[in-house]
Amino acid sequence: MPVHPKSFKMLKNAHGGVVTLSNHFGNLLAECGLRTKKPHHIIVADGRDGRRVRYELSFHCFRHTAVSILKEAGVPQSVVMELIGHYSEQVSAMYTHTGLEALKKAAAALPEV
Repeated sequence: MPVHPKSFKMLKNAHGGVVTLSNHFGNLLAECGLRTKKPHHIIVADGRDGRRVRYELSFHCFRHTAVSILKEAGVPQSVVMELIGHYSEQVSAMYTHTGLEALKKAAAALPEV
């Protein structure tokens, strides 16, 4: 079951796949005043360095956050992958970031020396 049915429906109907959903989400963030509105196709360099403009707040960063929160909450890897749409553990691992609270808990578990 999708977390956000309206977005899931948009993704299923979109010819651009996740890119279309990501662009729509970026437009929504701009409408809310959470980031500036810019074209989605701006390239900042040539050749292999030809990356798109990166935003501090994006659909992609929310995917990273969701994966990290779910894994810290103890949700099984297979469930996280299915929910987020990752097809390999390697990709899912790249989206996992250790939060400050998890680091504090791990440090507290160490014996005193």
